[in-house]
Amino acid sequence: MGELRGTLAALEERGFAIAFIDTPPQVSEAISAVIQVADIVIVPVRASPNDLRAVSATVDLIEEAAKRMIFIVNAVKPRVKLTAETAILLSQHGTVAPIHVADRTDYAGAMTDGRTGPEMDPLGKAAAEIAALWTYIAQKIGIESRNAKQAAPTA
Repeated sequence: MGELRGTLAALEERGFAIAFIDTPPQVSEAISAVIQVADIVIVPVRASPNDLRAVSATVDLIEEAAKRMIFIVNAVKPRVKLTAETAILLSQHGTVAPIHVADRTDYAGAMTDGRTGPEMDPLGKAAAEIAALWTYIAQKIGIESRNAKQAAPTA
């Protein structure tokens, strides 16, 4: 954990205000350490019974650390009742982003050559939903909207 704190401190000294740390979807000491240094934890969850069962251990770690969390319902299929049910269940533990990430071919296609979904079609639906999601997250973490637009990630 000391190494992680040191790395984050070094980034801050170099002028970085935000660090996103992507972790594997499992509960471990490493995940716990990341949660401990986080200001907010963003938890992607698929609208499936398996993901809902699996996420409970992560939620327990976040709640034990008294950290804020935002759930993102991910890989959503169109017009599926389970999406709304998932959002309702997750909302009992924390904030659920109002923007869901759809199951789009741009995301799958992007994995073949290291690009992101929005890079596959910068004017497409995937790009629009990721931009909307970033705007929402930026607002939640206190970044000014003009800066959020300039700093928007591509994935």
